[in-house]
Amino acid sequence: IEAAGQHRIRQMEAPKVDPGEVLITVAYVGVCATDLAVADGCLEYYREGQARYPIVPGHEYSGIVVETGPDVSGLRMGDKVVGECAIGCGECGACARWEFYRCTRRREVGVINMNGAYARYLKMPARYVHKLPRGILLKEGALIEPLAVCLKGLRKLAIGPRTSVCVVGAGPLGNLCAQILRHR
Repeated sequence: IEAAGQHRIRQMEAPKVDPGEVLITVAYVGVCATDLAVADGCLEYYREGQARYPIVPGHEYSGIVVETGPDVSGLRMGDKVVGECAIGCGECGACARWEFYRCTRRREVGVINMNGAYARYLKMPARYVHKLPRGILLKEGALIEPLAVCLKGLRKLAIGPRTSVCVVGAGPLGNLCAQILRHR
C-alpha cells in the first residue's frame, strides 16, 4: 500500500535477516478488516501519524522458516510457523511483562511500521514466531492469530459455565467466538 487508497503489486527483494530474526516464506495469509482499513487510510494509527506508508499488509499468516539469523534457537529451516502481530521494543516495562501490545514503541506486522505477510517472504524477530504443532496444517495455522484475538477478548468477559451469551456479528471473529463458547 503506497498511500491511502493507493496500492499495487510490485517486485521486492527478499529481506535480509539480522541476529535474532528468521525469514519465513508465506504459505497462507488472511484478509482482515484491519488490512482494509490500512488500505483505505481510515485506521487511527495512520490518521494520527503513528504509522506511515508504504507498508505491506497482512498479519494473519502461516509459513515455513527458510533462513535463521545468528543467535536464533528453537527454530530452524523447514519449521512450519505462525507469528504474533504486536512486536514490542523489548526494553520498556510493558515488554518486561510480556505485554507487547501495550508498548508505546511497538510495531505491528502489516499494520504499524513493519511489513506484513502479503508478500513471498516475511522477516520476523524469532521471539515472536511459534512452531505449529504436528497435525496442524499451514492453512489452519493462518487462523491462529484471529483465534488468539477471540480468546483474549473472551477472557476479559465474566462468562461462567451457565452464562447465556449472544455473539453479534457473523464474520470470521464472530464465528470463532461462537465456536469457542460452544466448546466451553
